[in-house]
Amino acid sequence: MNFLALCTCISNSEFLSAPSSNSICLQPKEEGPCFALFLRYYYNKETGQCERFTYGGCGGNNNNFETQEDCEAACGSVPTPTTSVCKLEKVVGPCRANIPRFFYNKSTKRCQKFIYGGCTGNGNNFETKERCEAVCGKTKRPCCINERFSRCNAHCQRNCSNHELPSLPCPRICVSGCVCKKGLVRDSNGDCISPRNCPSGTSPTLGN
Repeated sequence: MNFLALCTCISNSEFLSAPSSNSICLQPKEEGPCFALFLRYYYNKETGQCERFTYGGCGGNNNNFETQEDCEAACGSVPTPTTSVCKLEKVVGPCRANIPRFFYNKSTKRCQKFIYGGCTGNGNNFETKERCEAVCGKTKRPCCINERFSRCNAHCQRNCSNHELPSLPCPRICVSGCVCKKGLVRDSNGDCISPRNCPSGTSPTLGN
């Protein structure tokens, strides 16, 4: 029996049963023991997306779809642990490939680019920035009252002690975060207030 006949005889359709869609989508990726090179798609429960893999031609499991559309039709509504995935640290992995990917940085609350080594890693690993944002959300900016989000100036803010200085000696770095709205400064409690409400001795002396 030649290899083609062998692959035909032991196609995955003969080996796979038909469990429910949810259980199919939660199964791990299985290439199978054979050595064919069939492009297939499986649902990655960690990332919540359908991803490509190479199927060997026999064995495996039901989380194996001929097209991305079939995979998404079967698994698109399966709940995914997006919260836990988005809290994972970036993992480059031990291999040495040079694959551009995106991960959700829980500190900056942004999807950022990194270089993936090509093996192992974790679910916080997305092929596109758009997919990362779809799973983990776009940049969240939970600023308080009288604050606004700044992409670069969170490390250098005026407060009740320095607000009278003509300029602030800020390091030339970029730190994102919440800053006080225009005309306000931070008090010792971290709240944004009018400079006129700063404690005695630090309030403006305009007109003197």
